Amino acid sequence: MYNIDLALATACANIDYLKARIERYKDQKNVREQKKYIYANIELEKACIYVDKLQNSKKEMVENINLVLAKYNKEHREVFVMYYVNDYTIEYIAKTTKLSVEAVKKIVGDFDEDLIELYE
Repeated sequence: MYNIDLALATACANIDYLKARIERYKDQKNVREQKKYIYANIELEKACIYVDKLQNSKKEMVENINLVLAKYNKEHREVFVMYYVNDYTIEYIAKTTKLSVEAVKKIVGDFDEDLIELYE
């Protein structure tokens, strides 16, 4: 999900840049600068479509993860957040949740299987 957020941030910055270019060249009489205006508009349209696709992908990913999480109890969902979101080690999660290392590995393995199955 981090990659999608990074791509979204980059694309939004690009949109801001393109809007500034459009504003800069919108009333130009010079043919070369008129072309820059046209190209910036085309690139802006493409960037907006790309952002829409990224947002839809992120929404779909969140919905799919929520479907997977719904199958598990609160304790397992906590392990999911600690491992996949906060990037904690299995040992740290075991110590914090008072579960055995083997239990945490099993929970993470179950999540791995479900997530892999989801995207196959």
